Amino acid sequence: MRSAVIALLMLLSLVTKGQVRTIEGKVVGEYDFEPLSGVTIQTVDKVQLGITDINGRFKVELPVAADQLLLQALKMESALVTLKADCSKLEIIMLADGPHDFMTLSRENNERYKRFKALSKKHKLAYTKAAFTSDRPCVIYTFQEH
Repeated sequence: MRSAVIALLMLLSLVTKGQVRTIEGKVVGEYDFEPLSGVTIQTVDKVQLGITDINGRFKVELPVAADQLLLQALKMESALVTLKADCSKLEIIMLADGPHDFMTLSRENNERYKRFKALSKKHKLAYTKAAFTSDRPCVIYTFQEH
């Protein structure tokens, strides 16, 4: 009986392990492509998965069914990214959260959207400056209006 329980527990651990995938990556800032430390990596329902280290790197386990991550850091805009199915190594650029004094909300969103649309070009630039190892993002960024 005891060996049956142990075998069942081992089987359950194998099944459970198969339901997560390991994602690793690097997070940098939009202007200088310097690594961002202390970025919180979480699911869209705000379950914290991990935090970037001093080199902007992270490694988290994500449920297989989850395909989005929310990244948050001090003085940076939150980044909502959708993971591409064939990717396990992410390189992400976060936009700086600057002051928008004396701007209407509509104008602020327009200015932010211009910077957001340039992320794919910035990714290639980060690659040429050796901040990233790939010239194309492995995520799809989602613009979030204020």
